[in-house]
Amino acid sequence: MERRRFAKRRALKLAGAAGASIAAIAALKRLEALSIPQPERYIGPHPDFAADVVVYRDGDEAVAVDSKGSKLCSSDDHWKVMDKVFDELESIGGGIIRVRGVIEIDQYLVPRRNLLLIGAGDYDEGADELGGDVIRAKSAMEALFITDEYVENFKIIGLGLDGKDLARRALYKTGGYRVILQGVEIARVKYAGVEATAGGGLFVDACRINVSQKSAESDTCGIIANTDNVIAFNTIRGFKTGVRTTSGNNFIAFNHPFPMWGYSMDIGLDVMGDIVIGNYIDDFFVYGIRTRGWAAKIIGNILTASAGAGTATAYIAVDADTPGATRADHIIVGNDGDARGSTTVQYAIYFTDNIADAYGIRATNNRWKKVGAITNDERFLASAPLKIPVLSDCANARNGTAKGELMVCYDTGAAKWVLKVWDGSAWQTIG
Repeated sequence: MERRRFAKRRALKLAGAAGASIAAIAALKRLEALSIPQPERYIGPHPDFAADVVVYRDGDEAVAVDSKGSKLCSSDDHWKVMDKVFDELESIGGGIIRVRGVIEIDQYLVPRRNLLLIGAGDYDEGADELGGDVIRAKSAMEALFITDEYVENFKIIGLGLDGKDLARRALYKTGGYRVILQGVEIARVKYAGVEATAGGGLFVDACRINVSQKSAESDTCGIIANTDNVIAFNTIRGFKTGVRTTSGNNFIAFNHPFPMWGYSMDIGLDVMGDIVIGNYIDDFFVYGIRTRGWAAKIIGNILTASAGAGTATAYIAVDADTPGATRADHIIVGNDGDARGSTTVQYAIYFTDNIADAYGIRATNNRWKKVGAITNDERFLASAPLKIPVLSDCANARNGTAKGELMVCYDTGAAKWVLKVWDGSAWQTIG
């Protein structure tokens, strides 16, 4: 910068002198070419620093203006304004839309390729509604946004998405790839915050998702994903299930699903062959984590059973959707299970009746509290590392915790060491 000021002073001195040389004039031109142009900004009633279009509320109307402040369109039908802006930006290859205030729509919007929506939504837990910058449902609908197979690289950052007890979902991904929600406030949805049934590349990151307290749906879920998705750092509140996946290869990490007052959360995470790391599953009623399919990696999660559960079924359940199906090769490591109040948990790891040929369930370095038994199935113990306790007197043996558990002890009556197995009710000597 100092060098540039010096060059300018020198050029002006040369140019101001009598008979300025061609070299001095050329120096001025070179300096002018180096200057940084100032970006144009919209400086109307709703200034923004980087938006191609600003959509704001003016009375009953939604108004769209470009970055220079020129009006593009306005209407008391806010959906028409948003759809028009989507069309215009799609035609030039995409762009950034800044939403200001509350925009109300009476039908779902179809995301377009390479669009970014920005806002500053805010959730008022006491009022159970969103303030700030919000896209809000005005009538009953399946979702505020529904994608098709043509969408790619559609992003929403910071905006509020308010179902207003009318929309079943905030975003319904029925196709497309790379749909990103980051820091989005989602509230008052009746069925799910986000659902993806086709395509891949759904990224839900650092969002806060709340169910409608007026929902009559029997099965609600914060996030429902198919395959090849990333779900991380989200707060998920009030749904029957926090996160559910319908296929494998998802990364699910550091989420916090929990119930709201007067509601119960049956399952924290209901996954299928996914990587599940570092989640805090708070106040579950039935299962903390249920894994379906095969080759899930369940690592370093904190699972807390609800104080109102009485007896929860399991911290982790190994399940199959189809009776008799083989489900195998799960890794369950470093998890921490506990229960609130006087609640107990029946099993640390529970095999459901659908499992016919489970194998390769490797579980190590987990810590389970207030648990009735480690497992309900001896195949789990057969696949775990063999660790046999040794007692100096068989008479001092405690009851076993799971059928198939082994123990070596000294039988004082027979005056020899023996191997015993727990049959579910008593220790039986082998051989």
